[in-house]
Amino acid sequence: MDALSKTLMPDSPILGHSDEDWTLEAIVYDENETPRRIYSRFNIICAAYNILQAWAAIGATFALGISHGGSAAIIYGLILIFLIYIIIALSMAELAAKYPTAGGEYHWTAMIAPVKVRRELSYACGSINTIGWVTLTASVLIIPPQIIVGIIKFYDSSYTMQRWHVFVLYQALNLLSLLYNIFALQRAPWTHDVGFVLSVGSFLAITVTCLVIAHPKQSSHFVFSDFINETGWTAPGIAFLTGISNPNYGFAGLDSAVHLAEECLNAASAVPWAMISAVITSFITAMIFMIVTLYSIQDFDTVLSTDTGVPLYEIFHQAIRSPTAATTFILLLALIILFTIIAAQQGSSRLTWAFARDDGLIFSKYIKTLHPRFHAPVWALVFNATCVFLLGCVYLASSTAFNAIVAPGLILEQISFAIPAALLMWQGRPPQHLPANGPFKLGKFGWVANGVTVGWAGFEIVFYNLPAERPVTSGNMSDIPHLNHRNKGLLNGYPSKSEGDPFAYVATLDPFHGTTAWVYTKTGRVIDSQKWKRQILDVYGTPSQRQKAGDGSGHFIVCADFDGDGNEEFLLSLFGPLDRDKDGESIPPTKGPNPSKGIMYYEAIDLEKGIFAKWKVADESSARIALGNFAAKDKIDFISMGYNVKRYYEEPSPVVTIHLNESVTESSASIISAITPTLWDNEGMVYLLDPSHDKQKVTCPSSASLIEVANYAITIEVYPKCSPISIQPGEGLKVIFGSISIMNDGTEETRQPFDVANFTSATTTADSTTAIADKGKAAIILRMTSVSKISGPSTWATAADIPVRTKLFVSHLGLELAPLQFRKVESLWWDAPFKGVDFYNLSGFHFRFLENKIPITHMQFCTAGKGVICGVHNHSGDMFCEIHLSLSAGTEKGGMSKLKKEFEDTPPAEMNKIKEDTFDHLVLSGRRVRVSMLMFGWHWSSIQIWSGEQSRKLQRRQGWTMTG
Repeated sequence: MDALSKTLMPDSPILGHSDEDWTLEAIVYDENETPRRIYSRFNIICAAYNILQAWAAIGATFALGISHGGSAAIIYGLILIFLIYIIIALSMAELAAKYPTAGGEYHWTAMIAPVKVRRELSYACGSINTIGWVTLTASVLIIPPQIIVGIIKFYDSSYTMQRWHVFVLYQALNLLSLLYNIFALQRAPWTHDVGFVLSVGSFLAITVTCLVIAHPKQSSHFVFSDFINETGWTAPGIAFLTGISNPNYGFAGLDSAVHLAEECLNAASAVPWAMISAVITSFITAMIFMIVTLYSIQDFDTVLSTDTGVPLYEIFHQAIRSPTAATTFILLLALIILFTIIAAQQGSSRLTWAFARDDGLIFSKYIKTLHPRFHAPVWALVFNATCVFLLGCVYLASSTAFNAIVAPGLILEQISFAIPAALLMWQGRPPQHLPANGPFKLGKFGWVANGVTVGWAGFEIVFYNLPAERPVTSGNMSDIPHLNHRNKGLLNGYPSKSEGDPFAYVATLDPFHGTTAWVYTKTGRVIDSQKWKRQILDVYGTPSQRQKAGDGSGHFIVCADFDGDGNEEFLLSLFGPLDRDKDGESIPPTKGPNPSKGIMYYEAIDLEKGIFAKWKVADESSARIALGNFAAKDKIDFISMGYNVKRYYEEPSPVVTIHLNESVTESSASIISAITPTLWDNEGMVYLLDPSHDKQKVTCPSSASLIEVANYAITIEVYPKCSPISIQPGEGLKVIFGSISIMNDGTEETRQPFDVANFTSATTTADSTTAIADKGKAAIILRMTSVSKISGPSTWATAADIPVRTKLFVSHLGLELAPLQFRKVESLWWDAPFKGVDFYNLSGFHFRFLENKIPITHMQFCTAGKGVICGVHNHSGDMFCEIHLSLSAGTEKGGMSKLKKEFEDTPPAEMNKIKEDTFDHLVLSGRRVRVSMLMFGWHWSSIQIWSGEQSRKLQRRQGWTMTG
């Protein structure tokens, strides 16, 4: 009889009894339908934990949670889910203690429901639970294949993931898990114990390593207070409530222990304890893991836009700075999830087997049998694996369709929890359906537990069925936490053509009123079959703008062929810096230019590598841009309209401006090098291959000249692992990535970047003529070489006298970097503390990694003359750190100063109060330079190299390596 279209058969062991003999003891099964009891309490606790595996599950589906409320939503969402699920576990534990059967929820429903509807309700509950378990198993099974293809992409940037790659791995793991469940698991009940130990051990190894090595760490504000909404939902609450499906996913499969009850010793006690223990241990590990993970993030935007599609992999790599260690950790995660898959197939098969035993499925007479040799429901395992196989075929055809099918698994599971809980309340929680005594007799609290279970099912039905993002598309209407991140917030996106391709890239501002300028580039020309790569260009706005969604200074993007070369460039409107007071009211902005105000012009130099040049073409506040041929010269001009909204951003001088296209410069060649220069808003931008990545294939040293200033030539150099670095007498080396080993007085010393704590006073000279690049991270250095024709230190009367020659070569790209020069600081946007004093600045160079555009450092130059008092200062509240190096001795009181030894431990908060007599003066002598460094808080780095009468005095020094 086809049980899918009819109610359960009246002669089934569970549902065939009359109301009078309706007790668990009255149920009698055939001996071929009764399993062996081989699992101890510890075995069943380990099995339940392995299926929940919250820290691994939440980490693997990290991208959804972080975009639906940010780190704060993950932390507080996890706490909320724990409080709810521990109550749900108590509600289920009460019934499991009374009715410990493999059918679980549908058996409980049959026991509690009124006679007239018990078959209908128990059949519905069983069907919902069975379907939910199959879809949850498929949703877990897809994760390891996505991790594996992510690893391939990590080591081979030319690799393009195809769905069939994931499909093959998915089906291989499905088959592997099936065979293990049939042939090995019943003979090796310790399998779950091994999975538990491996999970806890991996959790400890990963969290401790990230906690110790990751530097700098994110602020506590980012971890516990930062709210990010990239969903398109205007109500933050909706974004949060739809996003907590991410931590909720870490508790999916709560009822797994229930379905193993008939194979468990002392099931009435062991199964309830297994559910409660699994929830508690999963919460503790997940909470610690997520806090450490969030603290360890170095570049948040790169985590979300990683090419691997595995955000957690990128976090590991950023935190540990070792590709091998990051790969090891992510492989551990995949291995842990393999134990989850084995446990999930076991638990779901027992439910299917029990449901077939009560004639609830087609082919029930086969599915309900236990294999006499393997003591496992082989056909139930095959049935479930076949369903999972078919879902994989759906993924091969459409990942969107796959997500839509497996998405309801979490909801269906909760509905199956709610049905017996609702019936129990409907019947008034009669004693015959509750434990007579013991720890799981909840008493009056049972009403609360049952109510929360039912209420949470209603919540999931409403909020987990809402689209993850707005505007709604066929791809986001039904979504689950899954591994591959989705690009979000493209409310200001604009397609651009290049080399004849009308969709060569998409310029975006992320999200609306956002802070981050991105481009999406693709390989090939077929828009619907290519993988798009997200490339970061810039982050704009004040610190408070970056922390509050909807306050970003970015407002509009438009693409057009402004220079007439057939390829389109784009303009980005920035309305200005928006800050708020403690009451949340906007603070009126000051007049004048600001980095977060104006119009930026971006031109593609090498789309495949995501390299652009940038100019600032206007300083006024800009809300919208309109294009047109206003000068009748057959060139694209534009009109900009200022931004002014009451009680939001009130521009002091809003204007409408026509900008005429008077000159164009064509860019040309694509470049392939370890060092790639371009322009960046009247400064140099240098993109560098990461020499620590084997896939980057940096096989020989590379160097590029940057500038000659104050009679010193400065070059940027990239060295492969273990390669020698020559040092000539009088030269200075500054490591900005990796490290170098060098001999000094017969002792090997290691020099690291300035973002590595702690910085203690140390000599900066060395007697060796050769250094060695680190064998793990390799090295990127700045080299300073004297080009002076006279011996001894140089002095100049004014900043205008200091010789400056720009050496960065970009003409082969069709670009031209205007000569860099010292400018009086009072004419710059950050002039406030320096008006009326002899203080000059020379904008310099940005350094970023080529592949992921992560900033490495920024270098600029300053002179300090009469009237400039540069004392020790504390950068803990800033978004940068500094290195200061005196290039010239200046006057008798000039040069560099450092704290006397007895004051070296001065607390950072007291630095601005330090008196002049606490310093030793360091003069420039011969070919040696003394260096001081100060670093507190870091977001991007800033190297400031000084010359003049008095340079800033800093507490600690380390960095440049000199030979003399």
